[in-house]
Amino acid sequence: MNDIGRALTRVAVAVAVMASAACDTQVAGPTAVDLTGTWTGTGSYPNAPFELRLIQTGNTLRGSYSDRLDTSSSVTGSRDAAAIALSIDFGDAKLNVEGTIDDGRHVRGTMRTSALGNTPYPFAMTR
Repeated sequence: MNDIGRALTRVAVAVAVMASAACDTQVAGPTAVDLTGTWTGTGSYPNAPFELRLIQTGNTLRGSYSDRLDTSSSVTGSRDAAAIALSIDFGDAKLNVEGTIDDGRHVRGTMRTSALGNTPYPFAMTR
């Protein structure tokens, strides 16, 4: 192979590496989404609809929650890739939320509380 052939091979390899890196960035999807913001949700939970205000720092989530009957300023949780887990403390009971991050504007999952027998209540929320 002559010098021109080697140079063209190097350029082709560099372009392939850059294209691969760009694809990897696009595939990241929900893992790159910052969940900080105000979320509104609906679902079969008896107190729905609800509003959840989240602040994300790294993989840690904290914030406040309100629905038709209850409010809490003690929301803690985490996210891992495309999943979230939250604990909302009302003092006399906790509401546990597990969800899947569909994209930067949509999360869906289930809510459970021992006050209602840990029945799973499906929900969807948007911001």
